[in-house]
Amino acid sequence: MKVTTLLVLLAATWAYLRGRREPMLFSQPIKMTTLLKALAVTVMAVLGIFMGTLALSITEDADLLSVAFEATSALGTAGLTRGLTTELSGWGQVIIMVMMFVGRACPLTVAYLVGSAFAPPRNAMQSELQIG
Repeated sequence: MKVTTLLVLLAATWAYLRGRREPMLFSQPIKMTTLLKALAVTVMAVLGIFMGTLALSITEDADLLSVAFEATSALGTAGLTRGLTTELSGWGQVIIMVMMFVGRACPLTVAYLVGSAFAPPRNAMQSELQIG
């Protein structure tokens, strides 16, 4: 999750608490699609960390803090560890690899899908293309 995602969510929360209908960030209104993207990415990250922590706590015999740190680091592709990564079982390594892949690909995919779902339909003109 990027800093701008967090700023968008904080600005929306601040606008709600102050009774404003439109969140503002640096004196600029935030589009609803941007807010929905930020919310979708955040929810996906929280669910991913929760599911990864749960899966690792089932497969590994380690304290919850270390397991949660490894899951968060893997999903964020930070590369940090508390030393548990070298001691993971085969299934634990698979879980970490999947989380690293999802953490890299998923936020971009979710942002694209949410953005394209709210994009206005386009009626593109058809044109003849030179073939051959």
